[in-house]
Amino acid sequence: MNKIKQFLKKIEDFLYSLYEFDKHMKKSILFLLIPIFSFGQDLVSSEDGIDIDLDFIGTTAGITNLSKVQVNDTIMVGIDLNNLSAYEITYIHVDIEYNTAAFALVDQEWDVPDGAQESVFSWTNVKWTPDPNHPVSDLWAQWSSGGGSYGQTNGWNVDHWQAVSTTGFEGTYVTMYFKVKDADVENYEKAINITMARAADNTGDQEYVHPTGTVLAYPTQYIEFQPLEDLDSNIYVRVDFNENVDPTKVKLVVKEIVGDDETIVGTMVLDQNGDANITEFITKSDVDYAYEFVWNGTEEELQNLKDQIVTISDVVITLEEAGEFEHGGVGEVFGPIQYITADVDGNQEITGQDAFTLLAHVLEESDLYSEYDAFDEFAAVIPAEFYDSVSIETLFNDDFGDEMEEPDIDFSQSSVDLIFRSAMFGDANLSHSVEQGDQENPSLTAKGFQYGTATIAESFIDATYTVSLENGKVVATLEILSSDTSALQIKLDYDNTRLAFEEVVFDTGNTTTNFGSAKNGRVNLGSINSNGEAIPKNSTIKVVFDGNVSSTVGLVNIFNTDAASISGLQQILRLQ
Repeated sequence: MNKIKQFLKKIEDFLYSLYEFDKHMKKSILFLLIPIFSFGQDLVSSEDGIDIDLDFIGTTAGITNLSKVQVNDTIMVGIDLNNLSAYEITYIHVDIEYNTAAFALVDQEWDVPDGAQESVFSWTNVKWTPDPNHPVSDLWAQWSSGGGSYGQTNGWNVDHWQAVSTTGFEGTYVTMYFKVKDADVENYEKAINITMARAADNTGDQEYVHPTGTVLAYPTQYIEFQPLEDLDSNIYVRVDFNENVDPTKVKLVVKEIVGDDETIVGTMVLDQNGDANITEFITKSDVDYAYEFVWNGTEEELQNLKDQIVTISDVVITLEEAGEFEHGGVGEVFGPIQYITADVDGNQEITGQDAFTLLAHVLEESDLYSEYDAFDEFAAVIPAEFYDSVSIETLFNDDFGDEMEEPDIDFSQSSVDLIFRSAMFGDANLSHSVEQGDQENPSLTAKGFQYGTATIAESFIDATYTVSLENGKVVATLEILSSDTSALQIKLDYDNTRLAFEEVVFDTGNTTTNFGSAKNGRVNLGSINSNGEAIPKNSTIKVVFDGNVSSTVGLVNIFNTDAASISGLQQILRLQ
């Protein structure tokens, strides 16, 4: 297999007939342990008593998702009181047992009224056995005479959290700080658990003890989970898009690969810079992952992107590279990425046929993307190192890239960037693809102009554009004021509820090929001189609509434009 075909395979058939980019990350990444995490299920509220909640607040590092907690994180667990009764809580104690192989109590923080007295005392190597005659969630019944009991069990501690005040307690009266340890899975089962509690009101003449059935664990009595591997690196994905592609319309999908099975472990919309922080998905260092980049915008936005990728200047520059004009020729105009994006027929060379296939798309005689409906079928998002390493020479080297190297994660670094670059099928002038970087000779030049790195030149086509009423018709008129434009394309949007498209009238000379058609409220029109000569200065293009209207305001608008000079430079339309 020659180098081009191998390359095309590596970018997951980015260009032609093979288009699925499976991006398995062999060294990079992510593993999500099957979490066993729970907060105690099927508990009921006291309704008119006291609910005591074992509340996972988060970690000291700001993680609030229990399933994302790692070994060596410090979690914060609160004892939260919800008094639903008519009595105060001026005395409270709650017993908490925890597995010492899984957790170490490192600190506590009290939140009690001024003047309150608080204390904690502990039993080591002790574990609770509940009284089977009462629900385990009935904390006072488990404490009172005949209730549950403690017995010696290595590896478990019980802490007795007690507070007394002259005013009532409410909310979280103590927060416990536990450092997560690396232990066997079974050690995390019900590893932090409320066992017993007593609550009383001493504001009256006689102590009121909240009775059996009114001091209940709710909604959470225990916490259990399997912590993740201790990975401290912050992991970021950065995708370099051309400025004409909106990164916020693209979503990153992270998949865990286990054998032949793929499991989505996270999705995230890229920000305006093309970045995504995927640290929360990085849970183990020895598992394969795949990164997929899918469309996050509307179908209309996706179609608009397709409409803008391949335009008339892509045709012109491909004709230049194919040597169809007097200047240019193979290897003189295109850089490596352009070779890949423009080889639309997949024969490993750029020919006039590629240009005419692109032209047929521009003329809307055929649809280049008919087989590639989804974004990830016509857009290749490729690891930057591989993207940048491609040269025209390596494309034709039989030993070229047996494997595309995926971005790796160095967990010794505090911050890791996984960098990708993007290119679009058919984008010969790289108007919607990114430049190569870190390459000694990133582009090849011809006739003093450069395409491999700069796709939009500081070149302009001057023209006038008017919309007027003429003999009961709405007429949009463009007059070309420049004398170095060999191709021009304009897309006009019109209000098809008030206007009906009739025709496009061209006055562009005898050697210019013109095209114009309309569908779904948009007119696609343009001209190209296939001899590489200029469209005559002062040429006019008129788009005629029928409609019973008294004003043209808001009826016809330019959607996008494209043009190319006789030397092949992409031109920017500058309306006078």
